[in-house]
Amino acid sequence: MVVDNMQLRALLENFDPQIEHELRQVLEQCESPLYSLMAYQMGWVDELGAPKEAVFGDRLYAQLCLSSAKFSGGTIEQAVPVAAALELVHNFSLVHDDIRNGRTERYHRPTVWWVWGPAQAINVGDGLHAMGRLAVFRLAHSGVAQEQIFECLQKLDRSCLELCEGQYLDLTYQERLIVSEEEYLGMARAKTGALFACSLELGALASSGDSKMANTLAHSGTDLGIAFQIYEDIRNLWPGQEIDRNSSGDLLNKRKSLPVIYGLSQAEGSVKRELGNMYFKRVLEPQDAAKISQLLEELGAREYALSTANGLRNQALENLKNSGLSEDNLKGFEAVVDSLFFRQ
Repeated sequence: MVVDNMQLRALLENFDPQIEHELRQVLEQCESPLYSLMAYQMGWVDELGAPKEAVFGDRLYAQLCLSSAKFSGGTIEQAVPVAAALELVHNFSLVHDDIRNGRTERYHRPTVWWVWGPAQAINVGDGLHAMGRLAVFRLAHSGVAQEQIFECLQKLDRSCLELCEGQYLDLTYQERLIVSEEEYLGMARAKTGALFACSLELGALASSGDSKMANTLAHSGTDLGIAFQIYEDIRNLWPGQEIDRNSSGDLLNKRKSLPVIYGLSQAEGSVKRELGNMYFKRVLEPQDAAKISQLLEELGAREYALSTANGLRNQALENLKNSGLSEDNLKGFEAVVDSLFFRQ
């Protein structure tokens, strides 16, 4: 079945209640007051722990996981526990990332560390990581074999470790003026590509048990993750008004995104000196970020980054043709990918 836009929207909207129900089932096992802070991070309660209309971003990794289950011929319901696990792990990384970057707001409200302090936020992040691992064991409720459950858990743990390795590289590169494109791609492969690969792999593995297809999907997921990271780089530097982001945050932290790396490599003469002088400052000012964005645009960094991201996206979808998916399912997968990537 080829998925048109209306069917696609209905499909993804149908995933949402399944994902939220499973997430609440996992977290409500926690009797400690710590649960209230976790629920705040997940967007379900306010600072006082009172229920409120849910506030969160797209459950991107869970959506990819369930899409993988559907289009690989598996049973969506069997993949719901690992979809929830991926979202819990992702939120663990967000809580820690907000602390690292000093981000005070996410989704139009204060971040966990800004409300309760860095120490409690670390507890929240660590707790979400543990709950993500426990969520995988809920596969047993769907009759998934024990060996398959432990394989899923192992893959989730490995992707978390890769994510941490990528974060390490990202932080290390902030203190360096020169970072190669190859180094950046290796960082993005670990930081973002690992969890994308895990999402597609676990969706197929948990729902159908087809290890060969799951492995092929994982390879495509890695490329999609790198592409997504580059798209995020572009949106952070040149945001649209509708996007909930601090556009200068990454620049003020001296993060070496692909547009920055390309621009620094292409700059000559006075432009190179101007960029270098700003990056050698101990602290960048907001006006520096605005000037850097302008110079990078003039150097063609935006177009280069977009071309690179689009190439990776196309490569990932081309590789899916070797996965054994039917033509209709390939088209459905492509529609899901583009919808999730460009929904905002």
